[in-house]
Amino acid sequence: MQRPTITAYRSIDDLRQLKQWFYDYNEETDNRLKAVQKVKGLATRGKLPHGVEATSFLTTMVLNDNELGLIDSNTLQLSYTMALIRFVNGLLDPFQQSNYAIPMHLLAKQLNLPTYFVELRHMGTHESLPSLDILRITCGNALNWLYEYFWSNIENLAGGENESSRDPLREVLSLRMKDIEAKFEKYQVYNNLKTFKRIRKQDLDKVYMDGDETDPKYYKCLADIVEFAGEDMNLLVDILLFKNYLIYPALKVKDKKSKFNPLIIKLYQPMLDKLGVECKLQCFDRIIDIISDKLKAPIDQKLHKRLGFAELSDPDETVQLVEWLAYLGQELAKSEQTPREFPDRDALVTSLLDGLQSIEKKLEEALLPTFTSVLDRILEAISKEEILQSLVDRLSDWIKLIKNLQSTKKTYDLPPSLDDLLGLSPAATPQSSKRPLQAEPQEDNVLKKKKQHASANETPMFLLTPHENWKPTPFGTCV
Repeated sequence: MQRPTITAYRSIDDLRQLKQWFYDYNEETDNRLKAVQKVKGLATRGKLPHGVEATSFLTTMVLNDNELGLIDSNTLQLSYTMALIRFVNGLLDPFQQSNYAIPMHLLAKQLNLPTYFVELRHMGTHESLPSLDILRITCGNALNWLYEYFWSNIENLAGGENESSRDPLREVLSLRMKDIEAKFEKYQVYNNLKTFKRIRKQDLDKVYMDGDETDPKYYKCLADIVEFAGEDMNLLVDILLFKNYLIYPALKVKDKKSKFNPLIIKLYQPMLDKLGVECKLQCFDRIIDIISDKLKAPIDQKLHKRLGFAELSDPDETVQLVEWLAYLGQELAKSEQTPREFPDRDALVTSLLDGLQSIEKKLEEALLPTFTSVLDRILEAISKEEILQSLVDRLSDWIKLIKNLQSTKKTYDLPPSLDDLLGLSPAATPQSSKRPLQAEPQEDNVLKKKKQHASANETPMFLLTPHENWKPTPFGTCV
């Protein structure tokens, strides 16, 4: 039997009414003050959902701010700041479920909450108070966010499900999936990627120039992909990798001699060039995370499973990932533009080398030759650019170290045998200090002759005396 759930409101109709009072107002009809008073009354019955309380606090500030001259500006600043701090904390604190603190910017990203809310919270808590103009704009944006992500989904609270009985992780997953599905519907991502791949396969050598309208389908699908990347670059990179666009599944390349087809780079190069260095760097960093087996946040794990993303843990898939690192590293090293988070090309190359060093120990021994080839190609790229000589020397020394270790592992000698140590074997002579793996043909002939000579001089010995009339008889039968 399911236990009843107690809520501060009697039914979902109470929330519908509050939604109308808070947001549906004009000069003639304004029930916002009435809504605030009703929330205060409901709060005496029990705990309310955070969205209701936050909307009430923020609306109270808007109403108080309209009373010009009645409240001191410093008091308004403090009140606005505290209302916004409680709004942010009430949203993000329930998701701090791990043993260590998750950065608030990451939590805000999972909720599609703009990061400037987190920055304003930090200012109000640790720095000088934001100006009234900024607080008023942020308050309005917070009310709009609550309308889109809380009040538009109040039907989910039907059936007596209160805030304490809900799974926060499931709620965030539901919000993320809803947002992703809306983007998929808007930009038709998978259809556009399929169209792009089909058109490119027709002629990989064709060069598409900006402004050329010879193939409108190609330019339309590419424009939609670029626009989608502008909204969610991380999601596009995950789709390219985990949905087997850039990486073929292990089953497809299992029986092939070559695990990586260089033509796939040629296939997607125009799209990656159009997306720019930001996309290439995110692909590079994402591949580093995959190979190093970096743990994903719980919400990301569930989201990847819901979206049907592959794991990319098979060695045949790792080979392809390493090959993509070579291409992306070369492209980033010789690019005239650098991503926004790097002041210059030297800082970018340093970051690339740090990422590559972090995965060296994770690679299997069979992949080290391929990895060394990756480093060689990146060294060739940075040697032609205006890069600090110290970075070139660092990469050169690293390559030499790996190659020396590989050559050392190949030259294993067997230890000398006991006969060698006692001087009873020809291998103990100064001309040969190594233990022979097999006897020489001449030694075989000498040993055979010695055995034959010894057997000719020996008298035969028998355990039983031979009998002339003896016949073999099956065991257990009479003679």
